Amino acid sequence: MFTFEKIKSKDGKWHVHAQKKGQSFVYETDLYSSATLAMKEATRWANWANNLPKGKADSIYYILVIPETWFGPTKGAHSFSGLHMKIGRSKDVLKRLKNLRTGSAGELIIMALEPGNATIEKKRHKQFANDRRQCECIVCSPKLAQPAVFSPIM
Repeated sequence: MFTFEKIKSKDGKWHVHAQKKGQSFVYETDLYSSATLAMKEATRWANWANNLPKGKADSIYYILVIPETWFGPTKGAHSFSGLHMKIGRSKDVLKRLKNLRTGSAGELIIMALEPGNATIEKKRHKQFANDRRQCECIVCSPKLAQPAVFSPIM
């Protein structure tokens, strides 16, 4: 169960803070012109989040691929320097992760999830097209490693 707090900014825009009861699972919407629009976005996100454990949430996943031979980033580089991220789409992300692990010698870690369909997956691939290496693997550039990358694009 999620609780929702509508917040009006100084410039008259609205956003909603959604938090899963008893957990630190939190979501902040972007700013909207009305509280109704912000609440609609927060409710859509909460419905998606509630369906994640059931394997029924169409999601864009960001899976970090760590080869056995990786000894960490070089001095002065960002934390994920030298690694790749797989960006894809699945309703059941844990099942997809299990399937990917079958063909991978390294460690695979789910770094982020967002609600998404085929259109959003294509937008993400286009967003990181310059860093694409093979299949759906993207070089972990400083741009990809930033949390702001994962803001909604709906």
